[in-house]
Amino acid sequence: MSRRNPIRKALFNRDGNRCTYCQITLSHKTATIDHVKPRSKGGFRKSLSNLVLCCQPCNEAKANKPVSEFGDRLQNAGGKRL
Repeated sequence: MSRRNPIRKALFNRDGNRCTYCQITLSHKTATIDHVKPRSKGGFRKSLSNLVLCCQPCNEAKANKPVSEFGDRLQNAGGKRL
């Protein structure tokens, strides 16, 4: 039995198995992890406050843009705007 990544598990618990941007339900196979503030722009790599679950289409569409450029649709991140 493989052990799950503890950060990924924490994100699933916090974000409720949903894409932060479009709200579709995610499985462990379909979920990706997005850096709210892109690493290329100084965002922290493994800080839960900088990571959210999202679907692959949203992750690809956001790319390395900050959320403000992608569209401020963060709704799940612990009830807080990032």
